[in-house]
Amino acid sequence: MGPLLGGILVLGVDMPFNHKDAEPEHFARICVLRKDTVDSFGFHLRQELEREGHIVRLVVLGGPAYLAGLRDGDQLLQINGEYVHEQAYQRVVQKIKHSGNRVSLGVLDEASYNQLCSNAKPIISALPSFLPDSCPRPHFYVVKNEGRGFGFTATATGGIRGTFLLQVEEGGPAQKSGVPQGARLLEVNGESTISITLSQLTKKLQRRSSHVVLLVLEASAWDTYETHGVQPSAAFAETSSVPYRTRKLHMVKGPQGYGFLLRQEKCQGGQGQFLREIDPGLSAEEAGMHEGDRLLGVNGQSIEGLEHENIVSIIQESGKQVTLIVISNEGDRFFNEKVTLNG
Repeated sequence: MGPLLGGILVLGVDMPFNHKDAEPEHFARICVLRKDTVDSFGFHLRQELEREGHIVRLVVLGGPAYLAGLRDGDQLLQINGEYVHEQAYQRVVQKIKHSGNRVSLGVLDEASYNQLCSNAKPIISALPSFLPDSCPRPHFYVVKNEGRGFGFTATATGGIRGTFLLQVEEGGPAQKSGVPQGARLLEVNGESTISITLSQLTKKLQRRSSHVVLLVLEASAWDTYETHGVQPSAAFAETSSVPYRTRKLHMVKGPQGYGFLLRQEKCQGGQGQFLREIDPGLSAEEAGMHEGDRLLGVNGQSIEGLEHENIVSIIQESGKQVTLIVISNEGDRFFNEKVTLNG
């Protein structure tokens, strides 16, 4: 039996998305859930021999999952806008658990799923199209402390954990950096605000800090992300606004392996996965890996929330080649410098 997943529904969206490769009756339902005082979403996620992927079972009648529109036998295809049908079970469960106070699930009813399979149509064709090109993207802003703080305050909306709006002071550092009035705060120094309270956010900034890196989204864009079932994050940010950019390293395994070690180490903000002991002349060095780079993703998927052993297994199971997403040691320190909100 799969683990019972915790949380409560705030909003359920059940709407068809006609993809060019999908027949009209084959569409995913997007259900958006938020945690509250309830400890469980009221359903189990299972793997079964008769079907591939991840299947919704044991939906509690009248519970949050039921009220959101989830039904027994539904096929889970998407979490927070990410296609997960072919990902490992434990990884999918962890993605739901680490979604904070809000998770968006894209599911397909059992009959439609079976019909797509029998017609040999790609399962991903049942999912909604991605964010429209016209939709504003999150933006990074580096705000300097000019001696009186950063020139903004954050307010919680509706008492919901992790949902903050920014009030920007006229002529203050935040305004000078371009932070828009009323924007949604998504990250502080690379750390998501999705699961924290206003009190916890307040402790993340302090006057002695020289700068803070904010990831924000224009207030007008929030409804578009909500409708598409996508959690806005740094993955959608304008690349021109990123102070330090990530790098993609594609490596082919040689007779002596890739030529690096992956180590879990303490860092600002907790634990991180770092690349060490890079062998000269082997694939890792040739791909551009540097000593101390921090690993952020493997084969296009984030490793956030995964255990060290699971990450090693994902790399090993990649076969003869693997693609890593990394950030430099300097960039990692920049984003994870401990700062807190000025009162």
